[in-house]
Amino acid sequence: MEETVDQVLEVVEKELDKFHWYDKKVYNLIQYDYSIRELSEKTNISYHSLYNTYRGVKKKLKEKIL
Repeated sequence: MEETVDQVLEVVEKELDKFHWYDKKVYNLIQYDYSIRELSEKTNISYHSLYNTYRGVKKKLKEKIL
């Protein structure tokens, strides 16, 4: 059974609501607004910390979708 893009986005949003607020915020900012480098410069949060958070959230979301 093929899932539509809307169905996948709905699952992603439901799963994101289960994450810690920081993880959700970092994911959304990098996904839609900033590069990791830009966000790091604006927030003074280390690049590696943001990168690891973003990758971890993406990995968990992929596990839920696939």
